[in-house]
Amino acid sequence: MPRKPIYPIAFALLLALNCSTVQAGIECEEHYDIQKMKSCAVNAYDSAKKELDQTYGYVKDSLNWKQKRTLKTTQDLWQEYRDAYCDFATADMKAQTLRYPRNNQTRAAYEYDRHDCLERLTLSRIAILNRYLDNLDI
Repeated sequence: MPRKPIYPIAFALLLALNCSTVQAGIECEEHYDIQKMKSCAVNAYDSAKKELDQTYGYVKDSLNWKQKRTLKTTQDLWQEYRDAYCDFATADMKAQTLRYPRNNQTRAAYEYDRHDCLERLTLSRIAILNRYLDNLDI
């Protein structure tokens, strides 16, 4: 059985990540105060989490019991990946917050970067699940 090339899938994932960065980042970056940017990023991520839960529920409802178990495993692994990737992507900023624990600006910048990362990856996961619902991810 010939394997499907992974390049179109990888390209679509990168495209989704870039599009969500532009859509999400502009809104929060309009603020010139880092505390407001952080608050905006936290709210944007919370909103994306709710949308992900809803989309995940739609996918889950369309599956049989065996597929549901596989989806849950996949989702759990994806969440581990998301968290680990955002830890990696924001490690330098987190180190700065540990070095200067009283600097609220540094802490807010770290929180902004972390939540922005979490939101971008969550939006890409929503796009992937929606592709599945549209029967495009086969």
